[in-house]
Amino acid sequence: DVYKRQVSTQSTWVVAHVSGIIRSLPRNSHDSEPIAIAECEHEISCGEVCISCGEPTKEMKQRSYGGLDSKISYSRARALKEERKYLESLFKSRKLMLVLDIDHTLVHTCSSDCPDLAVLTEGERFTDETGFTFIVKLRPFLSMFLETVGKLFDVYVYSHGSQRYAESIVALIDPEEKTIRQNRIFGRESTDITCKLKTLENLLPADQTISIIIDDREDVWANRENLIRIFPFVYFNSELISYDRSMYPALSYRSQDCSLLYFSNLLRNLHNLFYDLQSKNSKAADMRIIISYVRSYILKGTKINLTALENSRAIQYQKTIASMGGSIQPSIQKHTILLVNKYTESEAVREAESKGGKVADVEWLVLSERYWWKLPLDWFLVGKDKVVAKANEMELASAMQKKLQEGTYWMYEFHNEVLKGILDNETIDNVLNKKKKIEE
Repeated sequence: DVYKRQVSTQSTWVVAHVSGIIRSLPRNSHDSEPIAIAECEHEISCGEVCISCGEPTKEMKQRSYGGLDSKISYSRARALKEERKYLESLFKSRKLMLVLDIDHTLVHTCSSDCPDLAVLTEGERFTDETGFTFIVKLRPFLSMFLETVGKLFDVYVYSHGSQRYAESIVALIDPEEKTIRQNRIFGRESTDITCKLKTLENLLPADQTISIIIDDREDVWANRENLIRIFPFVYFNSELISYDRSMYPALSYRSQDCSLLYFSNLLRNLHNLFYDLQSKNSKAADMRIIISYVRSYILKGTKINLTALENSRAIQYQKTIASMGGSIQPSIQKHTILLVNKYTESEAVREAESKGGKVADVEWLVLSERYWWKLPLDWFLVGKDKVVAKANEMELASAMQKKLQEGTYWMYEFHNEVLKGILDNETIDNVLNKKKKIEE
């Protein structure tokens, strides 16, 4: 197929009918042996040019993936090969992939004219390329959280904010790149977003078994089975207008938010479950399965009665309780937990007290869901002579740290039981079907 060949003392040029890779050349310039050229498959390109043959690839089906190399575009076949290599390197180092949102997950940011600056005790300023200044409040326990997860995960930041903004926040919270590398930060410009939803396919072409997503919003993700929703961190009062104010404590308590403390330990245990399952060659070594099963275990065996709550709230909590493995009891029996907004001597309360049930503030359920931990019921019991105050989250954080030091965090205690349950019962189809039934 070769129709022209030019030889110089330094290089050889071959002009052919197809772009490709030279597989063999004649031994010398006088040899009539044909030149073998393999047609290029254009597997990898950079700057819309194939790095093997130099042909433009703009019109070809290639794309970049943040988990591989966001500056390189791959064909589908080559991307899958690179993904397998990446997974092998992760497993060799006993790591997984963690994808973090920024706003209301790790920090709360507002403009420099924020009226709450007078009460700001901890914050940083940064100025974007247009000269606009932002104020950033870091979520409590952020440094400890990043240090913990950095040992267990390849950590990525995936924001729908601008690339400049995402990089500025990461430079603030991890200036030495100990946990989050520069090439693992993605804003809206640097990922191939073809719709409004975030998707793990912008990071890896196929695998979704190794990834955990932490975000305060579920509705922005296509991969909800991988998502653990964290309660939104809203520090500045001026931003609360778009949120349900009743769900947020006073400013002094917001500065004591301990979500990241709980989540650092949750993630450690999810990581351990994955590798325990993998060591048994289980197909359930899949974060979608593990996350769903662990959530369904939080209130396993817990019987709850909602008759003391108004109907709208009771309906809202029914799905929450079902997804966490608890059961709704229409009648009050011994060991039933009656949830109340506040203690009053109602008929339901009197019945619970007479039958040996427990009467607890509904905050117990709210915070147990928020922290993925069945909090000790004793902290929330109410009665004639015992009215629980709205939870002081710093006291909860202190109690949590104590339990962690004692090794009594619930996933430590039930690790083997959860592991056995997954091995015995769960496949990804079962998980998705169970979740669909709960949502319906």
